[in-house]
Amino acid sequence: MNYSKNRTEQAQIEGRFETELEKTLLETSTATHCAAAATRLHGDGEESFSAWAGPTKTGDLFDLASITKTITALTTHRYLRSQGLSLDVKLGSLLPVARQRPIGAISLRTILAHRSGLPAHLELSQSRNRFLFPTLAHLQEMVASQPLQKDTELYSDLGYQLLGWALSHSSGWELDDLMQEFLFAPLALEIGSARQWGTRSGKSRPNREENSSFSFVPSEYRWQRGGLLRGRVHDDNAWVLSGFGSSGHAGLFGTLKGVRRWAQLLLQGALDKGPLRESMAELLQKKRSARFFAGFDSKSPQGSSAGESPSTATFGHLGFTGTSFWCDPEKAQTSVLLTNRVFYGWNPAPIKKARRHVHDWAWKTLNEKKGRSAL
Repeated sequence: MNYSKNRTEQAQIEGRFETELEKTLLETSTATHCAAAATRLHGDGEESFSAWAGPTKTGDLFDLASITKTITALTTHRYLRSQGLSLDVKLGSLLPVARQRPIGAISLRTILAHRSGLPAHLELSQSRNRFLFPTLAHLQEMVASQPLQKDTELYSDLGYQLLGWALSHSSGWELDDLMQEFLFAPLALEIGSARQWGTRSGKSRPNREENSSFSFVPSEYRWQRGGLLRGRVHDDNAWVLSGFGSSGHAGLFGTLKGVRRWAQLLLQGALDKGPLRESMAELLQKKRSARFFAGFDSKSPQGSSAGESPSTATFGHLGFTGTSFWCDPEKAQTSVLLTNRVFYGWNPAPIKKARRHVHDWAWKTLNEKKGRSAL
């Protein structure tokens, strides 16, 4: 009887969640595809609910954009540990192009936490045109030679590009293969590069069209890159640097199930449980005044896209394409929102509103469900 009651309540919650997502898409014109999930851990179990809006299906693959950085951070720690190294190792010891430059003396821990002083961004795709398709080595030199702003916390794609190259050079593996070895395979994650998803579907390269199990959500129409981007990373620099593979800052695709599980594993790690507990104990250290953890963002004091409900201990990450996830260790809860918001352009206002609304709705519903369970 209780089982039947729980199934009915679950269906009702997911029905309301789906209605809320559809309403959000309609009111904000945020995206064409949208999926969301929320989870509360308790004891040795969990409570979770999911919903999809628009034409989205359970196997749809979203371009995760900068959520890739969280995968890079965990891969970095797990790889270094396998080599008997720590996050305090200097970049120059792993990446030759950085050795004679200021960035070479900066630790991987500092780079992961966006405290290296590197600029936020470089248009490497434009550099290819200007310099008649320079080699990857030339692009690496461009990034590694950037001037550093001392004692500055500045969110930087460049730092994660360098981290990806450092891991690849040190291991002799492509970055996405290293991610597969240390995370995707052992943790059974539905996350991977476009190349890896092509391989999983039995194709030599990604297919823009649907296959029997998974299909890529379209991101944006870009005439400079041949039309609608589907199965090709949206980030121009990631495309220039890695193509169908992955760079350290962007390049991965995942299902709602994959990102939901990723968020749950990270939360478990933050609670000193599960296979990621050692990594998260290292990565979730930061100065009191700092915004960024190593690999993760923290909740902003005001106007956070995580919503108003979660605690100040909340950590997570956003993706430019319209993706986000948040983990609240104090409440043992996670919330995930995946969209293709760039389909309608780059105006940040709609996705900011949608993120706050959907994440807050998820937190509120989890708390209400917890309250009823305690009765």
